[in-house]
Amino acid sequence: MVLIKSAQYKFYRKAVNRERKSCKAVFYETKVQSMKEENPKACWREVKRLSGARSHSVALCNHIHAEGAEELSPQDLANVINEALLESMEENRLSRPLAQILLEGDSAHLPVVSGCALRDS
Repeated sequence: MVLIKSAQYKFYRKAVNRERKSCKAVFYETKVQSMKEENPKACWREVKRLSGARSHSVALCNHIHAEGAEELSPQDLANVINEALLESMEENRLSRPLAQILLEGDSAHLPVVSGCALRDS
């Protein structure tokens, strides 16, 4: 008896889910079709909203959560970010330029850089 009720439950559950999905598809298809005919711009806005797409018009400055960032102008904020990025690169800066190494087949003439020829150290 339990097996029969379980089979009936599954049958009706599948039928209800199929009908629910069908109704949902018809609803969205009808909604989109009516919006296309009335106002295409509003149609695309609504399609994006229904699909969960985010608007790209949000300013990136609103996503920066740092102390004191609210008081800075956009240009000053950009300069602060640039300085922070350059600061992290500074520790990787070479203390002196790399020496050029001559390989077989290279010309014996070294290029002149800053008024002096490069030499192997």
